[in-house]
Amino acid sequence: RLGAPELILICGATNDSWANSPIGEYKYADWTAKDLKTFRPAMAEMLADLRRLYPTARIYFILNDCLKKEINDSVHTICTHYSVPCIDLVSIAKQKGHPSIAGMKSIADQVTGAIPP
Repeated sequence: RLGAPELILICGATNDSWANSPIGEYKYADWTAKDLKTFRPAMAEMLADLRRLYPTARIYFILNDCLKKEINDSVHTICTHYSVPCIDLVSIAKQKGHPSIAGMKSIADQVTGAIPP
């Protein structure tokens, strides 16, 4: 229901990392309701749906810094499977775990610097 977007930015995985969400197994089709309560299958389904619904959109995944290695590795593996570039944020200034004003500016700069015109 997004119409015909040219660009889709997904910023995810942070809460899953912080909440110790179940990671699950890599699965790229035939997801069950149980599968979708785990990180890897849910992320794969999301990217599969976006690719199907918006085949001409440029899709990028924005990955926060300071997340668990297992989450980071999973995001990179799933993004690679769906040919979705991953923008790995670095050195984001935060207050109580959330980006400060300087952190938001850094995110904006890193994202715009990673996406070709």
